[in-house]
Formats: sequence, structure tokens, C-alpha cells
Amino acid sequence: MTNSGILLLGGTGQVGRAVLRAAPASWDILAPDREECNITDYRSILGYVEQQKSPIRLIINAAAYTDVGAAETYPDEARKTNAEAVGYISRQAKLLNIPVMHISTDYVFDGSKPSGQSYKETDKPAPINAYGTSKRDGEIILQRAIEHHIILRTSWIFSEDRSNFLKTVVNVVREKNKIDIVSDQRGCPTPATTLAEAIVKIGTEILDQPEFSDWGIYNVTGEGPAVSWYDFALAITEEAKTMGICPPSAKVDPIVSAKFASFVRRPANSELDNSKFEARFGSIDRNWKRAIGSTLRALYPSV
Repeated sequence: MTNSGILLLGGTGQVGRAVLRAAPASWDILAPDREECNITDYRSILGYVEQQKSPIRLIINAAAYTDVGAAETYPDEARKTNAEAVGYISRQAKLLNIPVMHISTDYVFDGSKPSGQSYKETDKPAPINAYGTSKRDGEIILQRAIEHHIILRTSWIFSEDRSNFLKTVVNVVREKNKIDIVSDQRGCPTPATTLAEAIVKIGTEILDQPEFSDWGIYNVTGEGPAVSWYDFALAITEEAKTMGICPPSAKVDPIVSAKFASFVRRPANSELDNSKFEARFGSIDRNWKRAIGSTLRALYPSV
């Protein structure tokens, strides 16, 4: 494969950093920060793309407003990044005939499916909070703008980078020796490395195969079956105990979401079905339990 110009938006986030680590040497990746390329400003995107000497062959949009609570308070801010900016990216991609790979979320669904059932790409989205609504709007904008797009829906991403659930749990149990976590919301934890592997797999085919035609939506998460946030926190804490990162006496207690102080509605069951991705692109490492250990080792290398 010849060197391929790829524009990675959101390169400083969890997914973006994982992609930078996983990308093959033949990928010539441009990963501008917000000052270099502000995706909420069309003129900034246009200017950045125009100043490149080599053509861009693929855009990966891993940028997002992911603070679910803040999105409820500031829905316009979430929409700027998660929807309006996708429109600006799509407009530029359409002008230059560049395919787009875009990261979306399980929160486009309302979570009303019974426990044990998972959402397929063909299920009708019905977001129940501002974050999910903004991400669904972004999907629609991209779908309407260009044919050559891939939307990857994922969930509960964690890594050693930026803020995420794993890091929060470890920090709290190390400091307070105890944490309360909701036990009635279920989904699939996803290592950022899993999503990066999927992005590289799909991106490689797009770049190598001019006849690539399998555009559309694919679910990519850690392996199922779904677990609760409590189960996830318990697995994190037990691994941290084994590694000597937190005290052996550290406790994780389950609580129901009704008793959790949050004004944001969240899906009760947001498990995503990965069978479409696996049938088309093959298997990837989706073992989130093993990834907890490797993530903790990256965070605490001296332990």
C-alpha cells in the first residue's frame, strides 16, 4: 500500500490516540489540534485542507462532545460538535470526494430492549438525552450528505488516555476505598484499542480497494454479553487489587439509577450487536476484561 494521506479529527482524544498508535506506517496521518483545525468552523476546516500539499484520501472523525451531563445543560454546545461540525466535515468531503469514517454511540437508542437482547444497525434510533440526540443528528447529516461514509457505533470507551470510567473508578477507590455504581444500566465496555483496530481494518480496505462499496453503519464494542456499570467497576477494582494499585479492602457497592444523583436519562440496555462487522471485516480483539489489565499497567507502570 502506498502512503495514504489521512485526516484524523479528534486526534488528542481516547480513540484518536489509539488510532495513532495502531495505524500502519504507510498511513500518513494529519492530526491537527483545535487551533490548527476547528471542526465547528467551516472556514477553519476548508483552510486546513486547502493548505495540504498532498491529497487527503480518508477523513476519520473521532472528535466529539462526550460529556453526557454537560450536554444536558448545554445542548447547543453538544450539537455544535456532534452535529453541525459533522455537516461541515461532510461538505468538505463531498467537494473533494473524500470518504468519511465517523464515530457514533450506543446512546442513539433509548435502551428499552429487554436485557439479553442487543441493538442491530437496522434498529430505529430513539435517543433519550441531549448527547444521544446530538450524535444521532450527526449521523443523519452525514448519511444525507455523502454516500461514501462509515458510521461506527460504540459504547463505554476506556483507555489510559483522557477522562473515562476506568480512571474515575480507580481514582475514587484509591482515595476513598469505596465507590457506589449503578447496577441497572447495561452495555458493553469497549477498549479504545478495539475501536482503533476496527478503524484500521476498515480504513485499510477503503484505501486499498477502489471498488470498496460496503458503506453504512457498523457496531463495534467490547465483547458481550452486556454487563452493568457496577459489574464493570467491580472488574476494574478486582484487577486493581490484584495488581496492588488499590487496597485489598476497596469496595464497590451497587445502587439503582433512581438513587443516583443525576438529571440525565440514560439507556437501561444499550448492548450493540457486532455480528455485521464481524461478518464483513472479520474478528478483532474485543476482550475488555483483558484490556483492563493492560490499561492499568499503562497507567501505573511502576506497580
